[in-house]
Amino acid sequence: MDPIEGRIELHGHLSETGTIVTGDLPGEVVEASLTGLFRDFAERNSARIALYRGPLVLRFVINAKGSIETCDTLVDRVVHEDPRHAEWEPLRADLVSRIKMLKFPPALGETAVTKPLVFGAPLPGKA
Repeated sequence: MDPIEGRIELHGHLSETGTIVTGDLPGEVVEASLTGLFRDFAERNSARIALYRGPLVLRFVINAKGSIETCDTLVDRVVHEDPRHAEWEPLRADLVSRIKMLKFPPALGETAVTKPLVFGAPLPGKA
């Protein structure tokens, strides 16, 4: 074997851990607000959401006053069967906008939240 023709492989596993909360707010407080928000979002957009498949991971920071300071998309692999379909971006923007409007109880410091979401099931032939 010629080492020049070798390769390096990084291997890892994804696991479903649910919402990850680090900081001063209790996870139960954060999760309660998120559950209501996602339930409302899903009810309002159920027909549109049903068109999409894949993972979305959002990370947001709650400041000590209880307001959302930042909300970033860490992973967005949500797709539609038709790659030209263009409604996902506004739908995701609406979800992020709703998260930014959340209010939490004041705390001694900030809290970081990483929220994984999975839309739909695998696309046909992609499982």
